[in-house]
Amino acid sequence: MGVGFPSGHCTGACNTDSDCAGGGVCIALTTFNMCVAPCETADDCRDGYMCDTDDTCWPGCTSDAQCPEAGTCADDGFCGAPASPDGSACADDGDCTGEWCISQADYGFPGGYCSGFCGLDTECTGGGTCYMEPGDTTGICLTACTTDSDCRGGYICDADNTCYPACTSDAQCSDGYVCNALGYCDPPAGDGADGDACTADADCAGGFCFSDADGWPGGYCTGPCTPGADDCAGGGYCDSDSEGNSACIAECGTTDDCRDGYVCSSGLCL
Repeated sequence: MGVGFPSGHCTGACNTDSDCAGGGVCIALTTFNMCVAPCETADDCRDGYMCDTDDTCWPGCTSDAQCPEAGTCADDGFCGAPASPDGSACADDGDCTGEWCISQADYGFPGGYCSGFCGLDTECTGGGTCYMEPGDTTGICLTACTTDSDCRGGYICDADNTCYPACTSDAQCSDGYVCNALGYCDPPAGDGADGDACTADADCAGGFCFSDADGWPGGYCTGPCTPGADDCAGGGYCDSDSEGNSACIAECGTTDDCRDGYVCSSGLCL
């Protein structure tokens, strides 16, 4: 279904009514003329069309029921393309019946994931089930499932019987994103070595940028790691803090080996 003209609209170019086959009427638009069907009342027009003040059938609706192929009647009175149910791939909120796209760019959900906010399953207008963390009063709509086969590629049926991200290959992510070890899609990694300046995660080979606002002057490229595993993509050393959190840090022999704003402490630029 084309947006604006429900189910398409047979027409032709014209200068006068006589140029229109089948008794059509020639109307002038901004840049061209076209043939449309005449009418006296809305009953003379197809579903998704109204009899306008010029006595011609023109796209228009007052309810979704007047729009074919599960289209939706927008506020401007035109039939729009049908929105997608919960769990469908999406690029922005307008793609989704629940009016929220859990995007790949912002949340790492492979290919985007149509959803909506809810308190009960019945509030999931896209047909999903309302998932809510313990203690929360607002949840999000997710696709219900019983097995992994009920979910799209890049998702599995988790213990809560909802489809949740679990990509296993980069091919399940779109736009060049890569599947990380947690099953989410990350932006393509940059080439910044551990310790290099950065403004965004995508600048860094390790996939993470400690920000200037968090006390890392000029930003600091890093990445997740496992102590002793030599797995720092940016070439750094896997260092752990007192709470057991690990991150890749640039190594050094003296402070001269570190960028401005950093000193060499115990062999690491900090």
